[in-house]
Amino acid sequence: MFVPIDEALRDAKHGLHRWRERPLFAIAAIVTIALATGAATALFSLVDGVLLKPLPYPGGERLVTINRTYPDWVSDPILSRSWDRITLAWPEFFYVRDRSRTVEQLAVRTSALSLLPPDVGGNAREVIVAVVSASYLPLHGIQPVAGRFFEARDDVEDRRIALLGETFWRAQFGADPAVVGRTIPFADGARTIVGIVPASFQPGRWKSDVWEPLSVFPVSRRTDNDRNLDAVARLRDGVSIADAEAEMDTLLHANFRYPSRTGARVTLMRERLIAPVRTPLFVLLGGALLLLVMACTNLAGFLVGDAASRVHEMRVRTALGAGRGRLVRQLLVESGLLVGIGAAAGLIVAAWGIRSLVALAPASVPRLLDVSLDGRAFTFSIAAAATAALLSGVIPAFLLSSQPAAGSWAGSARVTGSHRRVQGRLLVLQVATGITLLAGAALFVRTLLNLNAVDTGFSRDHLLSARVSLPSPLYSKPEQYQRYFERAEAALAALPGVEVAAVSSGLPFATGRASTSIVLGPDTPGGGREVEAQRRFVSPNFFQAMRVPIVEGRGFSSADFSEGDTFVIVSRDMARRFWNNDAVGHTFTQGPRRFVVIGVARDVRDQALAAEPMATFYVSTAQQPPWANMRVVARTAVPPASLAAAARAALAAVDPAVPIDDIDTMEALVSTSLAEQRYRAVLLGCLAIVASILAAIGLYGAVARGVAERRREIGVRLALGARPPQVIRLFVGEAARLTAAGAVLGLAGAIAVARVSAALLFGVDAFDGTTIALIGAAAAALAVAGGYFPARAASRLDPAEVLKAE
Repeated sequence: MFVPIDEALRDAKHGLHRWRERPLFAIAAIVTIALATGAATALFSLVDGVLLKPLPYPGGERLVTINRTYPDWVSDPILSRSWDRITLAWPEFFYVRDRSRTVEQLAVRTSALSLLPPDVGGNAREVIVAVVSASYLPLHGIQPVAGRFFEARDDVEDRRIALLGETFWRAQFGADPAVVGRTIPFADGARTIVGIVPASFQPGRWKSDVWEPLSVFPVSRRTDNDRNLDAVARLRDGVSIADAEAEMDTLLHANFRYPSRTGARVTLMRERLIAPVRTPLFVLLGGALLLLVMACTNLAGFLVGDAASRVHEMRVRTALGAGRGRLVRQLLVESGLLVGIGAAAGLIVAAWGIRSLVALAPASVPRLLDVSLDGRAFTFSIAAAATAALLSGVIPAFLLSSQPAAGSWAGSARVTGSHRRVQGRLLVLQVATGITLLAGAALFVRTLLNLNAVDTGFSRDHLLSARVSLPSPLYSKPEQYQRYFERAEAALAALPGVEVAAVSSGLPFATGRASTSIVLGPDTPGGGREVEAQRRFVSPNFFQAMRVPIVEGRGFSSADFSEGDTFVIVSRDMARRFWNNDAVGHTFTQGPRRFVVIGVARDVRDQALAAEPMATFYVSTAQQPPWANMRVVARTAVPPASLAAAARAALAAVDPAVPIDDIDTMEALVSTSLAEQRYRAVLLGCLAIVASILAAIGLYGAVARGVAERRREIGVRLALGARPPQVIRLFVGEAARLTAAGAVLGLAGAIAVARVSAALLFGVDAFDGTTIALIGAAAAALAVAGGYFPARAASRLDPAEVLKAE
């Protein structure tokens, strides 16, 4: 039905006039809607940018990743996580690239590290290098900021060229365009810079300073054993995932160590990126939408309560000829004004919220560059505001517009019984929503606390670590590695405040998971069987520095030496799995080398606190030289962070040409591993706190209005001898009944949240005593906060004054 503009403007003007007369009510409503729509819009923008938007590349919906699979790994606790995500070997890439008919522009990428010598930028520094095929950047449809990208011949002709990432180019070279064409000295040889890669290009979680062509790897390294190529391609028109996967199965079948037991996995790139974060982000968005629903019911409850003062007005309007539709429109305009102003303010909240969500997001969240307050987010905000206006306005509009035109005028300002019932139901819904959010937040906070309380197997306090990468031109032999790390360990140990120092090829929560194949010795049941275990090279002081106890046998000694055998210490899990907890004295081999178990160490959780410890064996650097990339660790008698600068200086004094990176405390490394859980807990906790406050305010307002409407009744009760505590119990009891009903519904909501989020929880479910106790305590707190204070005010009324006024 067409509404004249002048009539609509009169409705709006009347609404503004009404809310100016009740500024506190209007401000509370606007703030409520602003917070709710702002939070919902911000979280929608995060979900939209990460999960919903198409990839920002031409034909991005056809981009796929290609991996090998090896089903035999599914039963192995170490390898099961990556059985279907095995990267390609060099021969496999060239073989598939030249023969595939289902994909085009097959490209690969791998990562490496390089070193800028001290004369570039004033300081030696390590740089992250992306080694890519010539087709990699064109596949993503990006253009260079300056210069050019790699050409096909750069995959095979070693011309010592490189690209710079835009961020690195600006930071290291001041965005000087003359860098293109200049030869830059790297520690492993000079490179001619031929182009700049835009900073906006961040495929997945990869961030690179320098880009190099495949030809940087000599032919001698392009073997079956070097399987580190992440492959991407574009599906040809008309080709399905199943078609491509079947072809890759066939092509890769002849290029694998165990061809009869391998396959291929072709996955949409977008799906590969977002799968790990889909459930957590949707849970957070669901929490924001619940908060929006709660804000709507909160506002609707207040508007229904406000109906008490408008019954007479509506009857007069009806008597003067106003139709029901006219009244509904007027009431919807009034509530719509509040929601509209609140939603406009909500855009400011959303803009701030998006910046905070992106800044606080853990590194595991991909595509953060695509998160913004754009047209899609603006459309969502408008839709949320329109929904809020409808939900919060339609119920009071219907109730008020249905008042009869005639009847008893006495007490017409008193809210009707139907109004009170509706308000009660809205309050139950508010409490249920608040309890659901609170319980959901409790589940995630409990998960975070449970993870943080997990026994890691080592003492993580007073530990300082750093990563050291020896540059290949200066350090090319294992003996050189060994000498450097012996000196580095001694330099750290000599620092005041350091109790003991050690070296390891990997530290918990600082090194990726990697396994190696070993063959159990003939002295083991099932000897000759090939199994997987994690290997660590450690100095003899490692277990003392980490405070990992040796539970059987003995630890390493600097005097350990054997012409034929290498002594190792195995983890308790490895001893249990392979030797039925009787490992000392048993042997295994790796290639020509024979290992003898001399001790069993306590299990160490080293990847994730929720993951079980891995079967691990430790090799002493006194017997077998370390790698070029190692971690140094120091146990301190003082706060470890206070020694970071001194540790860096001590290591730099060993050799200034060796970069020292990632100096951090072990507590910080463990904390970083919990970044995702902390992110979820903090966001849901904030939503739950706001929801609880809204529920308490809604309950308080309802009880306070009930007290105002029942002043005569209260006066009569007090005049007849009722004591103030009895009056308080009357209204607190009503609030308690509402919160109890809401708590029951909230518990059902908590169970639903727990089921949806089961894979994200650790050591907790919706039925544990702590969660149920929290729900009960929250309900009691809401009942007291919402009912006690207005009830106490009612109990202090003077009966004579009340009855006289009536």
